[in-house]
Amino acid sequence: MMAINEIISSFSLEAISKSAAIYDTKKLTWLNAQYLCSFEPERVAWEVVPFLQARGFVKGNPDEKTFAYIKKVSEVVRSRVHTLVELADASSYFYIDDFDYDEKGVKKFFNREGVAELLDQGKEAVKMIPYFDLPNVELAYRNLIDNLGISGGSLIHPTRLALSGKTMGPGLFDIMVTLGKEKCVERLEKAVCWLKKR
Repeated sequence: MMAINEIISSFSLEAISKSAAIYDTKKLTWLNAQYLCSFEPERVAWEVVPFLQARGFVKGNPDEKTFAYIKKVSEVVRSRVHTLVELADASSYFYIDDFDYDEKGVKKFFNREGVAELLDQGKEAVKMIPYFDLPNVELAYRNLIDNLGISGGSLIHPTRLALSGKTMGPGLFDIMVTLGKEKCVERLEKAVCWLKKR
């Protein structure tokens, strides 16, 4: 990537080709992602607001608390997307509680025996975290995994699906801290109930 002043100093009329310009959309999309990651978090948050509003995730102009949340979500998600449209779409589960679980994820992670009990234990571990920050959340989950004698993925993947409805995205512990303790408990409880009704 070049700064605008570098582009201007490198430009000359003599170097212009007579052949038609070709736009490599893949390269332009990649370049857009680089710019998105290079912007200050506050700018990215302001830029994505209209896209969140268009999807009904944010109503009207965000107040200070809402904007702080948008900024936090954008910071967690932006390294995994290329455009503001993708950023808004990939952030959906941070703004809405009523989402479906990914079908492939259900088959792969929710159809295992004992998953409801695991998620319930995860929920109880979340409730016990005194200060809900990244190190404490990760420590609580790692301790639970060790105490149960299971692989990390056995708990982490179903938890991600329960909290986001998705199988991919930011790191689980980033998702958890961004959602907050109360929301994590609610969504884990909802997933446990959903699994028990099947």
